[in-house]
Amino acid sequence: MEAMPEIQTGGVVLIYRGQAYGWKDCVRDPHQDCPGALAVDLGGQVWQAQGGDDYHGAQAWVPVQASMQGGQA
Repeated sequence: MEAMPEIQTGGVVLIYRGQAYGWKDCVRDPHQDCPGALAVDLGGQVWQAQGGDDYHGAQAWVPVQASMQGGQA
């Protein structure tokens, strides 16, 4: 985390097909990510990029329900 101090203050890690591929300061700009990508924040909240296609990117970030994350509903 010392190499990337901004991660300690917030933001989301981006994951696609099981591999981390990036970081954003917040969940935004779904058209920059492929449908199926995940965004995870430091608190464990998860969003999935949905709609669209791989070429044009996703249409929206949608929160993943706690039950899908394996947590309590």
